[in-house]
Amino acid sequence: EIDIILAAARADLARDRLTTPAGANALERFPAVLARDPANADATSGLHAIVTKYMALAKRAARDGRFDKAESFLQRAERVGVKADTLLAARQQLAEMRANR
Repeated sequence: EIDIILAAARADLARDRLTTPAGANALERFPAVLARDPANADATSGLHAIVTKYMALAKRAARDGRFDKAESFLQRAERVGVKADTLLAARQQLAEMRANR
């Protein structure tokens, strides 16, 4: 069953179904794997990949001057619940870009 959930989570990640739609997204599936197997490295890696994707989306939005959208992407990355020092750096960079526009 874990392999089936992991395959679905990877497919969600590949299709950018990071946190939506409800019931069929990577953020719901990877923790479901961890609930069954807390040491599952693939599921942990998947959560980090969600954060990485959201940070890339935030960076792209900020470059385009869409600062509110960038902020939204960073908030979604934080909701994943993975500690990432890069999130703090991304927040600081967004604040600097917003101040310099």
